[in-house]
This record gives sequence, C-alpha cells and structure tokens, in this order.
Amino acid sequence: GGSVRRPLDRYRWLTAAIDLGVADRLLFASGFPFETPAKAIEKLYGLAAVVHGTTLQSIPRREIQAIVERDVFRVLGLRDRAGELQLGASAGEQAALLAAARSLLSDR
Repeated sequence: GGSVRRPLDRYRWLTAAIDLGVADRLLFASGFPFETPAKAIEKLYGLAAVVHGTTLQSIPRREIQAIVERDVFRVLGLRDRAGELQLGASAGEQAALLAAARSLLSDR
C-alpha cells in the first residue's frame, strides 16, 4: 500500500508475514487519497511479477486474495452477532457507510 513504496519491500514484508504465520492479521488499506483502492490491489497482485524469473519464492495468489477480501468490519469487531455494524451510528448512517465502502471496492 501507501507506506511501502518499493515493490521489493512490499514483497519482503508480505513474505515475512506469511512465513511467520501472521498473514491472516494483515488488513488491506490503499493509502487513500495517495493511492486508489484499485491501484493498491493491482500492486498487491502484481507482486508475482516482481519475483518472476528469480530464485525468490512466489506469493500464493490465495494469500493476496485473503488480504484484499478480508471482512475488516468483522476482524475489528465492528459487527455484532446479527451482522450489524456497531459504530454508534443510526441504521441510515450505517447503510450509507456500507454503500460508500461497496462503491470503493467496486472500483477494483
């Protein structure tokens, strides 16, 4: 994302998280407004090209997909058992927030 600008650095951080067994704790962030969600996703999936033709290990596509598609609201405990967002907002505000999030994600 936005804090790791060089592709090889992104690769190293991601492979370290996978090797340490903590990749399931990574959350996708685009670095908006400096990077669009679509561009950040493209860069993550593009990590395969960084190591293509080298002796470096490849990153399984499923690992990247898991980061991009992870339910951040659930991971952060912002959903109750019924699936409702718990942000201290009214139902209308929650619906607007979800619509905005879906709009950003549909950009990919």
